[in-house]
Amino acid sequence: MKKSLFNPLLLLAGLLVSNLSVAQVTPISGVVEPEISTAESPKWYTMMSSHLTASDRQNRFMKWDGSNLCTDQLTTPPTDAAYIWRLEKADGGDNYCVLVHSSGMRIVVPVEATAINNTMLEMSADEGAVWVLATSASTGQQQCADKQYCLDYTGISGAAYLNAADTSWDYGVTVYEMGTHQASGWFFYPAQYTPPTATKTVSVKSADSAKGSVSIEGKESTSVEVPETEALIVKATAADNYMFYRWVEEGTETVISYRHTYSYEGTEDKTLVAEFVEKDYPIMTRFYVTDLNQQNRYLGSVSYTAGD
Repeated sequence: MKKSLFNPLLLLAGLLVSNLSVAQVTPISGVVEPEISTAESPKWYTMMSSHLTASDRQNRFMKWDGSNLCTDQLTTPPTDAAYIWRLEKADGGDNYCVLVHSSGMRIVVPVEATAINNTMLEMSADEGAVWVLATSASTGQQQCADKQYCLDYTGISGAAYLNAADTSWDYGVTVYEMGTHQASGWFFYPAQYTPPTATKTVSVKSADSAKGSVSIEGKESTSVEVPETEALIVKATAADNYMFYRWVEEGTETVISYRHTYSYEGTEDKTLVAEFVEKDYPIMTRFYVTDLNQQNRYLGSVSYTAGD
């Protein structure tokens, strides 16, 4: 009697152990604890969905290719910038964050989204959706893996987790209320990423090459692309019988400078045009009425300090 009762108990215990063994996601190796950071000191990651059951939804890394927010199934953490993200600090608490792509774009949740309908998420260059970062286990789910996290959207009451959708939604990214140990969980892998340096293009032209030439100091070309923080010295050299008049912005009458040597320190793309005129030295006479010795005196010479 005791034996017959003991055997079913062993069988039941074995089934429970078996079920538990498959209920926990096994991530690709290299997963780390994610850190919320700032734009000045970013921590970059690739993010893999922790989906457990459907084979086509496992090991899917979140991606923004400039057009589509989706996931790709990969066997190792990717290194391409399209898959690289950071968690930027947001107002609300220490674990509140915005998901920022390496391109600077941010994940946003459409206003019509709910936690029970698969509304695909979007990207924006403006402020992104705010999420609460937490371990999947802290939500009450069972058999969660170590370092498995979820992101709960603060704009919907109750649970609304960042979720990797299935093939019927072209493997897009959405919010959903259920299963942080399924597709609503994520693993984070450290990534190396250096944002490209912002640049500007500066060009110089002569309004009339017969009257004068132009150059950019230290550069062989009259049109260069440089870091936007770099100052460039542009020079205008008048031809014989001509003199430099002014620098203007191409296509406008906007005067940039009346100095033939000018340092452009702006961050925007700019084309500067040098204008030249025929030499003209008008006679200058002093107008003075009270002292005969100082009346009708013509300017004979002048000195100046460069830059004044």
